[in-house]
Amino acid sequence: LNHVDGVVMTNGASGNDQVVRINGEERVVVMVDGERLNDDQGSMSRASATLTRIPSMKDIERIEVVKGAGSALYGSDAVGGVVNIITKKAKENRTQIDLNTGSWHTHNYEIYNQGSDIGGLSWTIAAGLQKRGYFDYKDQQGNTTKMGGSDYSNNGVSLNLRQQLKGDDSIGLRFAHRTMDGGSPAYDRWGYYGPAGEFYSKNQQQIMNDVSVTYRFKEDTKLPGYLRYFNHYKANDFSGKFQTRLQGVDYQDGWRLDANNKIVAGAEWHRSDSSNK
Repeated sequence: LNHVDGVVMTNGASGNDQVVRINGEERVVVMVDGERLNDDQGSMSRASATLTRIPSMKDIERIEVVKGAGSALYGSDAVGGVVNIITKKAKENRTQIDLNTGSWHTHNYEIYNQGSDIGGLSWTIAAGLQKRGYFDYKDQQGNTTKMGGSDYSNNGVSLNLRQQLKGDDSIGLRFAHRTMDGGSPAYDRWGYYGPAGEFYSKNQQQIMNDVSVTYRFKEDTKLPGYLRYFNHYKANDFSGKFQTRLQGVDYQDGWRLDANNKIVAGAEWHRSDSSNK
């Protein structure tokens, strides 16, 4: 996304959040296979979508970016445009394991599996653990010191199941869980939070659970349709716990009138709840 002209990622309400701006506009809809990831509440950016919710990179087939207002089809929070992340369809039975390590005691472990059977069932499963130790820096006396709160962990698992039905119909289940734990270090020039000229930090934890069930019809036509139920939950613990849940039902269908005209129509029901402790 960083290489697309006019698309910029910026920090959201927390240092671990990344939100998308298109041509300077922060009201951008981000979707996975047409399923919206935008939070109605809980972000400093209006109608933002946290990119930490996206699937594993190994599960992504391509990313489509539509610039400009898309409110007529995607709602009022699509003023800047739309980003749709298309996941892979399993074509073969395959398992891949990645292990890597680096500076600052960084370790990444990931396993990815995809497959299908003759009954029309296909799946992709990805699970990963990412850990990083403390950064070191030189203080004013020249001593090597650990930067408090610079350690970080990011653990997640995602599952995509799809059962092909008769004709161009299918039903799918998507589940994604992610847990992040890290600090937000900052430089204290004047000594408000400790010794002057040193770093301080507050710990931050995030939990995200996304689940959806989608019935797709007319998939291999130019006017595909779907009926989807989704439930997205996010908890952010940073000087108090903030929780938000967005659930809803989306429906879309299309009809061709003649060679040059078509109609696309849809309906949605969304409910958003939040609490701050």
